[in-house]
Amino acid sequence: MSKIPDYDRARNALAFYAQKQGLELHISRTHSAFDRDFHFHAQLARNGAPIWDGPYMMGSGHATPEGHAPNPGIADVLPCLFLDASCYENARDFHDFCLEFGYDDETQRDSARHAWEACRRVARDLRDELTEDEYATLEQLSSMI
Repeated sequence: MSKIPDYDRARNALAFYAQKQGLELHISRTHSAFDRDFHFHAQLARNGAPIWDGPYMMGSGHATPEGHAPNPGIADVLPCLFLDASCYENARDFHDFCLEFGYDDETQRDSARHAWEACRRVARDLRDELTEDEYATLEQLSSMI
C-alpha cells in the first residue's frame, strides 16, 4: 500500500497552516561548482518580514525527467528547517552534537562548528519569530513529511 496520499495530505496541511500564519517562502537559484540546478537561496518570511534565510539544496531525486530541479516549496523547506533546529536543540552541548553526527577528531572541528552554528541559528530564528503554538504545530506537521 502506498503512503503517497498520506504524504501529500501532510504536505498540503503544512503548506495550508504556514500560509494561514502569514508565512511565505522566497526562492532563488544559486550557482555552485556542482549540481548548480539543485542549489537555492531560501528566505522564510512572515508578511514580507524575513524570519530566516540561507542555503537550501535539493537532492537529484527531485529532478524532472529533463534533469532539472523544480523550485522547492514551503512544504519542502520547513521540514528541513525543523530538522536542523532539532539537531541543535536535542544536543546537550557542542561535544554531544559532534558525537551524534560523527565529528570525532580535531580535523573535523571546523566543519562541526559551522554545522552547529547553522543549526543554532535556525533554531533561534524560528523560536524568536514564531509563537510557541505555531512552532509546535509546524514542527509536528513537518515531522509527518
